[in-house]
Amino acid sequence: MAKNYQDWDIDSLKEEHKKYQRMLIPANIVAIIIAIVAIIGQLFMPMLSVDVTVTGDNFSAVLEYIQDNGEGAAEDDETLQMLEYVSKDVYTKVELNVDPLGALMLGVTPQPQEVRDYIASNADKLEETVDGMLAQMMPRMTVYMVAQATQDQLEDAGINFEELESVDLEQVEAVSESLSSGNYEQAKEQFGTAADSVAEELGYDLTAEDKETIMGYFDEAVEAGKKDDGTFSFIQAIETLAEKYGFNLDDLNPDNLPEDIPSVTPSSALGRVNVAASDTSSPEGEGSSGSSLDLNEMLQNYIAEIPDEQASVIGTALFAVAAATIGLTSLMWAIMAVIALIKLFCPNKRFTMWYVKLLCWLPCVLFVLAPFFALTLAPQLLAGTVTGEAAEILTLATQIPMSFGGSGIVSGICLAVLWLISIFWFFPIKHKIRKIKNSMDN
Repeated sequence: MAKNYQDWDIDSLKEEHKKYQRMLIPANIVAIIIAIVAIIGQLFMPMLSVDVTVTGDNFSAVLEYIQDNGEGAAEDDETLQMLEYVSKDVYTKVELNVDPLGALMLGVTPQPQEVRDYIASNADKLEETVDGMLAQMMPRMTVYMVAQATQDQLEDAGINFEELESVDLEQVEAVSESLSSGNYEQAKEQFGTAADSVAEELGYDLTAEDKETIMGYFDEAVEAGKKDDGTFSFIQAIETLAEKYGFNLDDLNPDNLPEDIPSVTPSSALGRVNVAASDTSSPEGEGSSGSSLDLNEMLQNYIAEIPDEQASVIGTALFAVAAATIGLTSLMWAIMAVIALIKLFCPNKRFTMWYVKLLCWLPCVLFVLAPFFALTLAPQLLAGTVTGEAAEILTLATQIPMSFGGSGIVSGICLAVLWLISIFWFFPIKHKIRKIKNSMDN
């Protein structure tokens, strides 16, 4: 039942007023904690985080598109079937992050090299991600190797990929694990055993010559995959095997795509894939020169060639977005935290927070909700307006699973909690204080 303060004496009203003011102390402390969490989250978590999930299905769809549209792409159906087969078990995530502090540090007039370094810092894990994806391809590539080596035993002289699906990959997967851990001798032994097992499952008879050929390819792949630091690169190994079996990775060079498809990587940066498949002269334990493919180097070369003017525009844009969202909203949270802290030591502990509620939804909406809905609704919104190759690219993009996160999630949660405590904690106490104050003034 609501209290009627009209008949209270002034001393009782003052005591009641102090009591409700004291009740705001823990509420103010909670508000300070929420603000600090929001500030830390926004400044030290990625401003925008995009997780792209690459699966065998969408990997095959992209490859098929490149095969259909690349001017120099192979038209061989078996090559495409091979790629679809070896990539069937691919499941990996690529995470792209935009660091807010780095973007804010770029300033209004960023130096071009600082912008390039900032962009390059987000690509350091690319090779590791791709290498893990190719490691997932290795077991099926091994099965294909065995089938290819015995292809002349088939009446139709072609690979039956439906038959390959029946092969148990467990033994072959052990080979990938040994290679990843650097146990090359163990991997070679496991590979030989797995090759015999795969051939037996397929009903093939591996001759001594077949076995020697397969083991020779394996040795070449291992030599190609050894890096200077002693680790194994599936990127280099897969490239060697792909070249052996007639699929030239040079066909995936953006130079070979139609002119109206924007190229992500210029030819001067990507270069030409140059696999010296027959060069196995590298000493045991040393890095192989059998492959020139280095994704990090290619990407770094591309970034290094970004013109100064374009780099400055990119840096200014990154700074503007970060300042208008992360910087501004962090400032709002900080102002609220400081005022709430000061009010703890004042007789009147009430304070307003409308500026936080007005602006601090920006990171969550712009970097989490908007991209999600844009990606989800893009096919419906652009249906009929985008045709031809652009429509194909849009379809491919929307088929790739993506999730958006970053500091906007933390900011959104903090704002939601602030609204809840305002409605169910702050406002009732402030209402009582206002009512008591009116009675005291009257």
